[in-house]
Amino acid sequence: MTPIFHEHFTVSPATVQRSVGARVFYKPYLRALNDYDVLLAGVTEARDYFHVEREGAPFHVVLFALDDGGEITDGDVSHALPARHVAVLPAGGRNGFRLTGPSWRLVWFLLNDCPRWAALGSEQPRIRPARNPDSLYPAVATLCEEAWLSESDQSLATSALTLAMQLFEREIETGPQSGDITLRLQRLFAPVLLYPARPWRVDALAAEFGVSVAHFQRLCVRHLGISPQQMLLSHRMNRAMEMLQSGVGSVGEVAAAIGYEEIASFSRRFTQHFSILPSTVLRQRHSKQSD
Repeated sequence: MTPIFHEHFTVSPATVQRSVGARVFYKPYLRALNDYDVLLAGVTEARDYFHVEREGAPFHVVLFALDDGGEITDGDVSHALPARHVAVLPAGGRNGFRLTGPSWRLVWFLLNDCPRWAALGSEQPRIRPARNPDSLYPAVATLCEEAWLSESDQSLATSALTLAMQLFEREIETGPQSGDITLRLQRLFAPVLLYPARPWRVDALAAEFGVSVAHFQRLCVRHLGISPQQMLLSHRMNRAMEMLQSGVGSVGEVAAAIGYEEIASFSRRFTQHFSILPSTVLRQRHSKQSD
């Protein structure tokens, strides 16, 4: 059951926003956001008036300000968010952000309140300097644009997402959580999204992380919520779904592209993961094209 929370939006028609979401009802929608436990990501150019506030939201909000012109709110208290600073608004509280000047450029992420982002949880919002939000802004803007333009083929949007999240993770690591295990694990698994056909092995990943296989298993379950084997499988299956929905190849070609030599083995894994046959996904796509 989705938690009930309250939202307040007062946004001028002059404000320009671009975003991409992880659920099918968002437009545009990018399935690969779920691999990072990201609910929404976007960029905003706020103008005239702009105020967003939430109470009891089940997600963290991370804001990067490129210039002056706004503030965050924590209940009835407000704090200026200076240019080139990042603010973390933790899940569950009553907090928000609003325009105080003529305009304000933001990069923002809504992150699921889950083990991966546990380090962002706290009782109060936090503000600190950002490293290079000027690079993050065009990366997220490109992600949104590619997700919108390539609804039938999400491969470019997925590549743009990988870059955007690598920049985002680097920004988050510059703060007090720089040694956080969750973020280190997330960075370790990130290349699987780009190269799913490589022979990824849990023992090699554990060695790269500098721990034993048994300890690596425990760390992944504790900090990511799933085992390393499940993480590898999830990344590969999500990539396969994107390829099938984009119509970039047959079932056999998609299986080979994500590292499966046997079509039967791939089909069985895919069906277990999504409760639908890969061939059915292709038929559904062809049916939509012929309508």
